[in-house]
Amino acid sequence: EEVISFFKKALPIIITIALFAIIQQLLPYDFLKHLGYSTTQWQPGSLSAYQLIGDSNILRSQSFFAGPNQLGLYLTAIFVFYLSHYKLFKKELNSKLIIGLLILVLIAIVFTFSRSAWLSLVAGIVIIAFNYFKKAWLNIVIFIAMFLVFLTSLFVSNNVVSKNKIINNYVLHQASTQERLDRFN
Repeated sequence: EEVISFFKKALPIIITIALFAIIQQLLPYDFLKHLGYSTTQWQPGSLSAYQLIGDSNILRSQSFFAGPNQLGLYLTAIFVFYLSHYKLFKKELNSKLIIGLLILVLIAIVFTFSRSAWLSLVAGIVIIAFNYFKKAWLNIVIFIAMFLVFLTSLFVSNNVVSKNKIINNYVLHQASTQERLDRFN
């Protein structure tokens, strides 16, 4: 009861954060410098005004957070919480409001281009699905299907993904992934 009350009161804040993340795609990259962020792209020890994907001109939304990964994980937790408690919120609030919130937050998560947020979102939805479908056999089918999708994606990724520039640059962040791998070698 208290938790639901808290999340009802938090709606304006959540909506503001998600909306700004979406609107940020339309603003100049360094717009956050007007709010005290650093005027440069990411540097250790400073809050950067923006992050781009590799050497592209694609902005990763960060809203009022320190970076896109932080925003993505915050929004993912919000999304999973509201989705998992949808029936309860539907009684307390307008269901269209909750669906609108979920869509808004989902769009903002996409604009973070945060792989960790995307993976966390998938994991959260899977856990919700397991809890929603109480029948053990259905959970086993869902798990096997997801495992097969995962295995298939591993095999397909070598042939398709490695040749697809859009997926390499924007989804996999090939440059940042390669940089991390080079640090360990």
